[in-house]
Order: sequence, then structure tokens, then C-alpha cells
Amino acid sequence: MQHATVRLTRPCTPCIVLLERQALEWGQAYEFRSCADVNIVQEVPKDDERCSKHGDYENGKCKCRHSYSGELCQYKG
Repeated sequence: MQHATVRLTRPCTPCIVLLERQALEWGQAYEFRSCADVNIVQEVPKDDERCSKHGDYENGKCKCRHSYSGELCQYKG
């Protein structure tokens, strides 16, 4: 599993996120591309939302529920 963390420094509405990746394991010319319309808002999330709704926020960190992992409990598996 691969992942990348992107931290945005200011709000942005409406914005487009474009992800591109060259998949060398499938050949020199193989590329993945994905995009999404997003709204980046400046607000402090509620405690039950800080951990992607898959964990509890305790002492400044997420404690993930069973089968979830990651800094924000964003990965299932």
C-alpha cells in the first residue's frame, strides 16, 4: 500500500485535487490519474470527526477502532 500526506496551508473553495502517479511496475508508459472537486475549509473538527469517524481522539492522538489504522484512522485493512 502506498500513501502520501498533503497538508494545505490555506482554505480553498472550490478547488480541484489532481493526483498523478507513474506505475513503473506495469510499464514505462503506464500512468494513473485521478481528480476530485474539493472544498478546503478552515475550521477545527469536532473530536468525533478528527479520526475519520473510525476512532477516538485521546490525548492529542487518534486511537483507531478495530481494522483501521493510520494517523487519522484513514486506512481500513
